Amino acid sequence: MAELPNKISHIQVNAFGADSEELSQSGHYTYQYTSKNPVSLTMKNQQATYNHGVLRPIFSQNLPEGYVRRYISEKLRRHANVNDMYLLALQLDKSVGHLSYTSGIEKTDVGQLSLNDILNWQGKENLFHQLLDRYYLNGLVSGVQPKMLVNAVNDTGKPSIGRNVLQQEDFIIKTYDDEFPLFTVNEYVCMEADRACAKLMVGDDGFDCAMLEFGGWDTHNNQSNRLEQKLVELDNGLAELKAGFGKEWQNTVVLIGTEFGRTAKENGTGGTDHGTGSALILAGGAVSGGKVQGRWPRLKVDELFEQRDLMPTLTVLAGLSVCYHSIGNLVNKG
Repeated sequence: MAELPNKISHIQVNAFGADSEELSQSGHYTYQYTSKNPVSLTMKNQQATYNHGVLRPIFSQNLPEGYVRRYISEKLRRHANVNDMYLLALQLDKSVGHLSYTSGIEKTDVGQLSLNDILNWQGKENLFHQLLDRYYLNGLVSGVQPKMLVNAVNDTGKPSIGRNVLQQEDFIIKTYDDEFPLFTVNEYVCMEADRACAKLMVGDDGFDCAMLEFGGWDTHNNQSNRLEQKLVELDNGLAELKAGFGKEWQNTVVLIGTEFGRTAKENGTGGTDHGTGSALILAGGAVSGGKVQGRWPRLKVDELFEQRDLMPTLTVLAGLSVCYHSIGNLVNKG
């Protein structure tokens, strides 16, 4: 612990194993390319410096949050100012995806656990807690949910040719090796998915209905900045859908929903926790906007569900039914 820096304000970013740019924070985040090696298709190489009030999605998408973030912050609070820059630096050369980071933090030397060790765990302590305590200073803690990335090795310690995702009750273990280094997705993939969806649906032989799912909305901390990024991604995705549908956009209805709501009140880390009530959004060229279907509850404490969540007024299925049966009132006439 004594060797850890108190603060991280500069990070050398490497893309695909080569130098790319310097990331620094002094009020705003600045990114200055030092080579012709781009970090993202949405951050093209340029002489001008990128300046932004929050981390760009290519950097922030794999930052730990929720329990993992609180765990690291508590472990290091006597030694360091743990913010987004510090958490990014802790990923070292093991970040999920093609980026790695060099700063004043050195990787600790810990023994390698094999996939067999994990699958046959017999320890008295919770496996996830053991893995987190073992690897949080070793560049292997990232992602927006409890997740561990572990090198896929066989019983002899040699690299395995396989790749596995193991779903446990409280966390996910993902294995990686040299053949499959790019596990992450960025905002570009979101737009590409929408573009591909439009291609599949346009034309006489196209699909009538499709579903796209994107994560990263579980904003337990720093919600204001992160939600700004996610809404930009959503907006860009809808723009790609509209462009891809062309003239068919006027006949298109897009339903935007979530699996659960958020608490009505902010928590102690600038975010909101899992809640109950939420909303469904209808968009698209066929939709006549500016209407609210159903009853919107108020946000007074005594009118919240269990005094913490937005009060549900319809189930999701009932909400879908309202949208379906009201489609004649919601879509543009003519």
